[in-house]
Amino acid sequence: MSSNLLDEAVISVQSTVDDDIIPIDAPELLNYISAEIDGISVSRHPLGFIHAELSPLLDLHEGQRVRLHVWNEFIPDGDNLGLVHDHAWNLTSAVLLGELADVALEAIPDDAGSHQGTRVKYGPVNTFTLARRYNIRELGRRHVKAGQVYRIPSRRIHRTEVTALPLVTLLFTQDDPPGSPGPIIFSPFPSTGGGTGVREKLSSAEATSLLKQAADSVTKSEQR
Repeated sequence: MSSNLLDEAVISVQSTVDDDIIPIDAPELLNYISAEIDGISVSRHPLGFIHAELSPLLDLHEGQRVRLHVWNEFIPDGDNLGLVHDHAWNLTSAVLLGELADVALEAIPDDAGSHQGTRVKYGPVNTFTLARRYNIRELGRRHVKAGQVYRIPSRRIHRTEVTALPLVTLLFTQDDPPGSPGPIIFSPFPSTGGGTGVREKLSSAEATSLLKQAADSVTKSEQR
């Protein structure tokens, strides 16, 4: 196994455009990450997936990050703020396993709107500030299969729908300039509770088991 397997995968993701197909061996990459699990943080994300922060394994420029996201459920079990959100970074994502629908949305300001905006400020303990209310309108959706890449510009509102499991994505992101406001989560009004201040961490054993199950799913599907 190449010692720079992750670097090569990230370079492939960075050099693509929407809908490109990239030749990443997903099981090999997941096994590589499993071998490095003690050097990264793995947690349960408020949007309902498992988040592995791969940035410490790479030599990145300021504001750049690389993460791995894993979904094990068709309907993600997110926190009380829900799944509709934007980002404070530009995002390029490669689907390694599974399939998804990326649903593009528009938030229309309305004092009596159907959704409440909540702005997130990230830190050792995440904090949340109510924004205004909005109506949410779907603009379109695109279906992305294993091997394909898609991009989401900063501040574009969207949600992810899982259409084939397990779903695993490799993301390269570039933060907005320092001092930029944090992302907004759009929750049905009235909101049923606050956001997640501190994410639950997975042990190395839990994370390794999760990645092995995802890698093994490819072998099992090939044997059918």
